[in-house]
Amino acid sequence: MPTPEPSEPAARVYNHLATIDTLPGILLFGGITSSPPAGGVFLGDSWIATTPPGWMRADPGSAVPMGDAVAYDAASDRLVVFAIVAPGGSFATQSETWAYDPAADEWSLVGTEQPDGLHGARAAYDAESDRIIVIAMEAAKVWAYDVDTDTWEERASQTPGLGTYHGIAYDAESDRVVAFGGGVGSGSGATLAYDYNSDTWTDLASDTGPTDRVYQAMAYDPITDRIIMFGGVQGGAETPTDETWAYDVDANTWTLLASATRPSPRGWAALAFNPADSTLVLFGGGPRREEATAETWVFNPATDDWTPASP
Repeated sequence: MPTPEPSEPAARVYNHLATIDTLPGILLFGGITSSPPAGGVFLGDSWIATTPPGWMRADPGSAVPMGDAVAYDAASDRLVVFAIVAPGGSFATQSETWAYDPAADEWSLVGTEQPDGLHGARAAYDAESDRIIVIAMEAAKVWAYDVDTDTWEERASQTPGLGTYHGIAYDAESDRVVAFGGGVGSGSGATLAYDYNSDTWTDLASDTGPTDRVYQAMAYDPITDRIIMFGGVQGGAETPTDETWAYDVDANTWTLLASATRPSPRGWAALAFNPADSTLVLFGGGPRREEATAETWVFNPATDDWTPASP
């Protein structure tokens, strides 16, 4: 007998969530069942989180590429993945750019050349400039990518004070790409803002900000004009946290949000804004890379509360 199709996503770490303007919900794709050294299997599926919380399969006929740098280009209506792992789960290093077309519900290869050093990179779409900003920490460089022409522009400005696996989000109201963390220490993490137009970084030092962390989930909430950050792991032991922080770029303030109900401590999860109901959705991750979850949580920025969702 044929194996029945799953009705919801499997547990995973290293997955991505993306807000897609032309979909009825946000897109979940990729991830690994566990850490690669522990025998983790790459997951080449993609799903749409609907409202109220539920899941439906997207593009079941195509395997999804895996990459650390991912962003949705709203003007082109394409979700772009700078692949470091081939579709199907090969560990061989790739230099490919893939794009998801929500109208056709399919993935396609759009480029075969990339800059070096995109392992551990992060990306965010700068709507004002219509460019995907890629922060490549291994190479200490900033790149701007145009998906329509498949062209890369190396920016003169380098990346100060960030490590690999930092968090990133684009603040549309301030027109800044904001990055946080990326170290493994226990001190205060660096908060930095990048302006494409001037090609400059601003160090947004804050005395009350979160401690440094990696593998946190970050997303911009356009309703309250704040960047929401959840979880991450800290120190060489990769101790997970369950903290939820909100960052206001204009005021340059971090606020720790105390929700009585919240996801358990975890890293390697993904967070995205859902325009259908003005909430943020968190999926996956775990307290360790080897302990992936399949939990869906919804954050309401109007009340700063978390609610578990069981599709």
